[in-house]
Amino acid sequence: MTYISRGGLNNLGGDGMQPSDRRRHRYGETGKAGWYFWFPFLMGLMFLVLGVPMLIGAAAVPAAAGGLVISGGMFLLLGAGFLFWAFYARRDIAKVEPDAPLPGTMSEQTVTELETTGIAAQGTITGFKYVAGSSEEGTTLVELELDVSTGRGITLHKVHRSRMPLKLNNRLAKGATVPVRVSTTDPSKLLVEWDGLVPAS
Repeated sequence: MTYISRGGLNNLGGDGMQPSDRRRHRYGETGKAGWYFWFPFLMGLMFLVLGVPMLIGAAAVPAAAGGLVISGGMFLLLGAGFLFWAFYARRDIAKVEPDAPLPGTMSEQTVTELETTGIAAQGTITGFKYVAGSSEEGTTLVELELDVSTGRGITLHKVHRSRMPLKLNNRLAKGATVPVRVSTTDPSKLLVEWDGLVPAS
């Protein structure tokens, strides 16, 4: 079985998302921005409500026009800024962007290509190490050192990163074997078929 994941990257602190991504993740499905919209929207309306009468007062009372025009103009600018923030946040949150693949995950196109045209081979694990902080969605990223035998008298030494199901941890060891598929056109492309992992004897 080939393991393909469409989960988001989780390589930051906490939940692994930047603030804008967190807002989209929380509100994007419904398109409702909550207080990310309403707070700046209400602040913008408040400044506009205060600024417009000041400008009207400046026209009605010429003696106080200087101060009222400056204050009213500043309030209008603040109000416009807050309203821009509110509508920008709502539009940004409403966007639903596809999640980036987990590190070490191949694209479906590459997986399909290797499954259909790749050369079936056997890899012997000569070394491995786990990539710290990469465990997610039941898999973890492992850097493998493999001696890959194609059955044609050719053995290739490969260093390859692949996402391994966590349930196979107890099978992974030096000397274990695992079926792989190697691209016929680009030997750097390698698909590890983890279900066939056999512990070292």
